[in-house]
Amino acid sequence: MTWPAAYELALTKRHIAEEETLRIAQLMRIADQISHGRDAAAAEQALRDTEQHLTALRARRASCVARRGY
Repeated sequence: MTWPAAYELALTKRHIAEEETLRIAQLMRIADQISHGRDAAAAEQALRDTEQHLTALRARRASCVARRGY
């Protein structure tokens, strides 16, 4: 199913906002773990995964904008 471009753009923007909120939480988790002398490797990997997802979502947003000329 193909979504209308305006809906896809709005949904993508919402997902970006959610991922950015998650990214901030992960950064705080990493800082907390490091400050308590704990291994932050899992949190750092989660952060990398989130950043990759954000990159993909931003590319999708750019594609939506380019297709519709927003």
